[in-house]
Amino acid sequence: MYQNKSTLSFAFILCFLTFNISAQVKGTINYKLTKNDGVSSATEINSIVYFSGNKSIEINLPKNLSNTIVADGDNSFVETKVLKNSKPIFVYKDFSKNELQLSDFIERNIYLIKDTLANFKWTITKEKKKILNYSCTRATTNFRGRQFEVWFTDAISVPNGPWKFCGLPGLIIVAKDLEGKYNYELTGINLKAVFDPKIISIPFSYSKEKAVSHAYFIAAYKKRVAQNAALSRASEQQNSSGGSSSFTVTLPPKMEKL
Repeated sequence: MYQNKSTLSFAFILCFLTFNISAQVKGTINYKLTKNDGVSSATEINSIVYFSGNKSIEINLPKNLSNTIVADGDNSFVETKVLKNSKPIFVYKDFSKNELQLSDFIERNIYLIKDTLANFKWTITKEKKKILNYSCTRATTNFRGRQFEVWFTDAISVPNGPWKFCGLPGLIIVAKDLEGKYNYELTGINLKAVFDPKIISIPFSYSKEKAVSHAYFIAAYKKRVAQNAALSRASEQQNSSGGSSSFTVTLPPKMEKL
């Protein structure tokens, strides 16, 4: 459908080189994730990314935390103060070590997960459009069972983005899956942000946690889905035999199917 596409086969190499070129760049980025997975009601999750040199950390913000829009000449950005949380949901990236660590949950159990940054094989198209006053380019990828498209801008030389996304020659402004279930949007950026660089590290509340692999986490999730399905079938059988009312336990899907 699209002509003259170039495939970015060595995403991590590009990501690493670009990050070293812009090693002195630091600041904060705000994103909003809109989830409409068909299981739970549509929800919005706001997050803030702290980045400096070759490292970044994204932290989900409490729902009751309001943002402040700050004007700076022709630019505007969202200024947010993060409230302390016992175990925040986060994504930590260290491009110098190709290291990715994050937290995720299965029901009420929170896991510390270790992954790699060398996951994405991007196809950069010739499509352009303006988003939030930035000239953006469209790129696509097939990542762990889902097709994603993103729009990035090389006007901001930060080859990063929300969640695990990275490896493009510029900041990701929009990222979404082609099923329309997950949609990330940039809501603000502050290249003058002042913060303690120590915040860009694995949160202390996880210091006693043993990190599991991505494969382990997905296996645990699928096991729990199967257990809940069995419980639901058992309750339906009991109800059909004149027992109490049946119930269904359904876990929201994860963005990564594999």
